[in-house]
Amino acid sequence: MWYAAHVIMRYRYADTSTDSLVGYENVFLVKADSPAAAIDRARELGSDDEIRTEGSSLNGRRAHLIMIGVKKVVECLLTPGSPELLSDGDEITYNELVAKSESDFASFVRGEFAEIEIA
Repeated sequence: MWYAAHVIMRYRYADTSTDSLVGYENVFLVKADSPAAAIDRARELGSDDEIRTEGSSLNGRRAHLIMIGVKKVVECLLTPGSPELLSDGDEITYNELVAKSESDFASFVRGEFAEIEIA
């Protein structure tokens, strides 16, 4: 089965001053026999990212990515009737969003401030 593995990474600066923390939710495509195996593979991929970024910099400061953890794995839903390979239209991941209003959803889509909870 195919899974979308959501791995949370953040930059660790070489100096100790921190204005704010910069991080990412990286989504890796993983082929595994079970969700548990997909989580194990996602941890490997996150660790690989840590190693690849050693000696990097962010905004002029020495920094490298560290893996915080695996947030979730989502089984990819293949289009009915499609072969095992991924194809156009397959759903590979999703996030559940909770908002108090339609305008919050509209603001979120535009990249503006919105009161949205990502479950």
